[in-house]
Order: sequence, then C-alpha cells, then structure tokens
Amino acid sequence: EYVMMQFHFHSPSEHSINGKYFDLETHFVFTPANDEAIPQTGPVIGVLSSATSSTDNLFLAKFWDKFDNYNHNLLDNIDPFTEFFPRGADGRMASYYSYSGSYTTPPCTEGIPWYVFTTP
Repeated sequence: EYVMMQFHFHSPSEHSINGKYFDLETHFVFTPANDEAIPQTGPVIGVLSSATSSTDNLFLAKFWDKFDNYNHNLLDNIDPFTEFFPRGADGRMASYYSYSGSYTTPPCTEGIPWYVFTTP
C-alpha cells in the first residue's frame, strides 16, 4: 500500500502522447505506507493537462486551494484515485501507459514504476 508523498507540476509536460506534448503535467509521487520500506521508491502517476481559453481548469480546480505550495503536499486528506485521476465516460479509470523509469527530480532514483494517463 502507498500514500501520496507529494505532487508537483512540469510545464510543458515531460511526457508526450503520439509525439504531442501538453501544457502541464502533474506528478503525484507515492511512497510505501510501510515504515520499514525504503522511502522514495513508490510509483509516480502523471496527469497531462491542456490549456484552454477558459480560465477554469476542472482538474486543477479540484485541489488548487487545498495544497501547500511550499511543501507540495495537500492540506486536506484527499484521495487522488477517486478525486483527481481521469475517468472515462463509464466512470472507470482512464487508460494509461506504464513503464519502469526514474524520478525526474533529485535524487533521480531509478527503478520507479510510472503510470501516465493517456488522456488529459
């Protein structure tokens, strides 16, 4: 079991889908819930976002006023699986790509499971 350690943004996105980069990519970084496990070895989940002419972004609006910009963590106990991650019209989790990679920020640990949603 994992708990969300922090999240952060990259603009433009670090990942591309069919060669297309996106305006924003949010990384949700998880760590093992077991205190005995090695820290900073949990998965990273990437959510891609596109800018629109509207000033509102439905994805970001869900938590924009609920995070600590200094520590990059959420102030409220929110479950990203039920509240943030993209879902299809049928309510099921949207499709994603997965691979073994590394953190994109120091310490750049390798062997990290990555999951990147295919639709913003």
